[in-house]
Amino acid sequence: KTLALLDRALDIDPKHAVAHLVKGFIYLSMGKAERAAQSYRRANQINKHDMSAYQGLIETYLNMPQVGTAASNTRRALSKAKEVRQMMPRNPKALTLLGLVLSHIPGRQDKAMRFYKKALSIDPKAIDAILGLTKQYILANRYDEAVALLQENLEDHTKDFMHTRLAHVYVLQNKIHQALVHYHTALSLTPNYPAALKGLERLEQSFRKADPDDAVVDNQ
Repeated sequence: KTLALLDRALDIDPKHAVAHLVKGFIYLSMGKAERAAQSYRRANQINKHDMSAYQGLIETYLNMPQVGTAASNTRRALSKAKEVRQMMPRNPKALTLLGLVLSHIPGRQDKAMRFYKKALSIDPKAIDAILGLTKQYILANRYDEAVALLQENLEDHTKDFMHTRLAHVYVLQNKIHQALVHYHTALSLTPNYPAALKGLERLEQSFRKADPDDAVVDNQ
């Protein structure tokens, strides 16, 4: 129904960039990456300075290995990320998008981190850069740095996903009490938040494996 309404709006005004953006978002959420890319490309052609169109197109390319090869889609994403960075060299979002693409290229993770850090040097509260850099720290087993970055930004970003990400890192450090605190904080902000519930479930399963007597009781 929403797509039909958007198509009607585009029949009236084919250059309605927002309509193309929304279509791209809907198609991507439906797993129709090729159609999403078409919509985001059209929005990008209409307004070259719209960061949302660049972001949507880049994220779509990174999620569509089924069209062509994964490497070629990554190259498309990298080309767009470089384009927007050249156009807006000190825009935190542009730097973050380049960091995102580089993080998907083997051997370019250190460079990805540099772009995330540069974005944060311009806007210390840039949430996508915070999350992107945190992810790279985790992949590099630099857990203390991941915790420090998340902790120092909790006050400005009191969000379920921030507490859940912090809980995940504490689990990796085997700091179970701290992990439980942040999983439950996430759930207090958003009851039934899937990522927090899944994290708690994994912890419970690990407890049962560690204590076979409990497993016996549960199975009786």
